Amino acid sequence: PGKIFNEPNGPNVYEGVPHDYTGDQATKDVFVRLLRGETMTVGSKKSLLSGPDDSVFVFFSGHGNTDYMYVIDGKLYSNELQTILNHMAEQKMFKNLIMYIESCLSGSLFYRLVLPPNVYATTAAPVGQSSFSIFRDVRSGIWLADAYSYYWMHDIETNNKQGRRFDEQFSYIQSQVGTSQVCRYGSKTLGTSSLNQFFGSSMKTHAKPLYEFNKSTTIPVFDIPLSSARYKYENNKTNANLKNLNKEIAIKKMVDRIGIAIVSAAVPSVPRLATPPCSRCDTSCICYDSCVEEYSDEYCSFECCNDQSCYEDPPSRFGAAHHQRQQCLYSLTHEYSKHCGFKHPYISHNEQLFRRLCKQTSANITSAIEVIHTLCPDLHKLL
Repeated sequence: PGKIFNEPNGPNVYEGVPHDYTGDQATKDVFVRLLRGETMTVGSKKSLLSGPDDSVFVFFSGHGNTDYMYVIDGKLYSNELQTILNHMAEQKMFKNLIMYIESCLSGSLFYRLVLPPNVYATTAAPVGQSSFSIFRDVRSGIWLADAYSYYWMHDIETNNKQGRRFDEQFSYIQSQVGTSQVCRYGSKTLGTSSLNQFFGSSMKTHAKPLYEFNKSTTIPVFDIPLSSARYKYENNKTNANLKNLNKEIAIKKMVDRIGIAIVSAAVPSVPRLATPPCSRCDTSCICYDSCVEEYSDEYCSFECCNDQSCYEDPPSRFGAAHHQRQQCLYSLTHEYSKHCGFKHPYISHNEQLFRRLCKQTSANITSAIEVIHTLCPDLHKLL
């Protein structure tokens, strides 16, 4: 308790770090207000008092899903982020602004935004894919870091040489993560800025070895609770651990059943759409494998798995119009979040399937919402 580790046998990275807003003070409202440079009345009362000559770096790590990220007690939607960034630009709160976002589906925050000049962002995942966690601790069975975060932090600590650019760091992160598609948005020119410009030329570089791990052991963030429960039970077979494992299994089965039922109700004529989200766009994906028996690779990539891309630019001749897909997604995610809640990370897993069904011109959203209203109460009984 009170300590944070982000790699096996690593140091306590929480010690000595300023804690400006913690616990009940770490809210969405506080996060938004401090970015806007407003006067604060809680915590350390620090705010972002930057000006037109400043370089600003923002890193966020947390849960996320279609078109939003969770900021402790609420959702920060992409349109709200657009408003914040526009305000910061209008008030001349930066010369250059760089954002690193670690969350599932984090590309969906940026892929349609019109970022102000001199804003550059990278994300741990594309429009419709989970981010991945690494380093399961042998004592507790929990994961210590996400791959994207670990690699950019390690690069800063070990390779902060004079003149190293953000573009170079992005290429390094992209080559190392190897699970989710790392994305970037905004000013290409700003990507050529040096790390020293943001982190200082006096920052010490450590001869810290990269902690090697088997990429096959990485895990989607959605799956962590079940995997942790299974690991704890296998290493300590108590009744309490077995009870917790069985609960996690039941939650996963229920969420999967709800997801399949929603998609099946919306698009009953295309059963492949109710299969699990693709981790790769090839025949290992049930949806894609079933689709290519009848249709082209291009179409099946669009229908089953192009959400792994950073921009989700499907061929215009396929599927529903973009505005129709967006309205479908908004309706489903709003009702799903309202009735199924977010008391467990795996609940959001189904929103990946919503993106898939909303590509269909024939999707019956009314039937899908009826399923949400019918089945979500059963999920609450498990939670």
